[in-house]
Amino acid sequence: MNKLQFMRKYSFDENDSINPLLAKWNNIARNKRPIIGNELKSTVCQSGKTAQIWIQSDACRFSKLGACTCCDYFQGQPDVDQVTAFVSALSQMDPSSNTIVLNTCGSVLDKSELKTETLVLIIDEIAKTNVSTVVLETHLNTITEEILKILLPYKNILDIYFEIGIETLNRDINQFILNKLPFDRNINRVIGLIHSYGFRVTGNVMTGFPFLDYASQVLDSVTTIRTLLDTGIDFIVLFPINIKKYTFMYDLYDNGFYKVVNGRILIDILTHFSQEELEYINVGWYGEPRIDIPGYKSDDMIVPYYCEKCYKQMMQLWLDYNCAWEGSEREQILSNMKAIVCSCNYDQLITTHKVEIDFDSLDKAYQHFYSSTD
Repeated sequence: MNKLQFMRKYSFDENDSINPLLAKWNNIARNKRPIIGNELKSTVCQSGKTAQIWIQSDACRFSKLGACTCCDYFQGQPDVDQVTAFVSALSQMDPSSNTIVLNTCGSVLDKSELKTETLVLIIDEIAKTNVSTVVLETHLNTITEEILKILLPYKNILDIYFEIGIETLNRDINQFILNKLPFDRNINRVIGLIHSYGFRVTGNVMTGFPFLDYASQVLDSVTTIRTLLDTGIDFIVLFPINIKKYTFMYDLYDNGFYKVVNGRILIDILTHFSQEELEYINVGWYGEPRIDIPGYKSDDMIVPYYCEKCYKQMMQLWLDYNCAWEGSEREQILSNMKAIVCSCNYDQLITTHKVEIDFDSLDKAYQHFYSSTD
């Protein structure tokens, strides 16, 4: 089955703004997720001198639409005192921290999750600390000239980054597998807007999508990263899919349509880039799950696969990679990773010149869920 046949079978159109089938199946999974109680208003995840602070909020608006088949940023409640919650988190942060990554249950700049006046109060609190860098994780569509003007006075106090989830620039993957909205995104315009105000932007790139062979998975991420670098994005965070419960991706895995990603795919992607380019590409979500939310268990997120022989070495080397600033050092670390002899380290011949979806396998999965949910 080719793409055109697949689209005709399920009545898809190139101009569709959402995949209604993926939205339906994803919402079936999302409706099972627990609601976070008011007793947990914030969390802190410390990694070196970076503190990732999560504040409870209402659920992501795109999550409610059934978008993003691999994401679950939890279902919170909208009536939490978020400033107090943040101040409490600050008290738990390592006082030597120089960077704060701020998260909600979706997008920090979405006013339904975090009101603008609340965000300003939170940044005022950050300005009282020794923190020099703030990363605001948010959806591309929430970055507007209005919010940039509001944050402009802080530019001389804090180095502010906007971290946006790109995942992939491949429209077919977005439409038929990921349901990442909108399918067509004006990345150039948003990056240009952010830079015009003197702020910086980090793009998150995801790898290991189902219904692609290994070569296509690698090529998709390489193509996305190179395109983003060419558009002037400041940094990339590359990460493999972590299969989260309460998502359609988990249901694909649970029904045998998807396998856990081999964590070494990151190496095969990164070796396509020069030493200079590697200085702008970090990695994330490559190891142990980080779930400390009531109602969620550690096995609710399935992390990338490494064998017992290489696991500890790889975790340390990925940490070393992120801590290294020089591209030559990062390149050497990647070489050290490739030299580890173990059962999950095997040569993959990357000869694909085009990212190709296996529409026959995708059709079987669609048929399974179509028949089991109607």
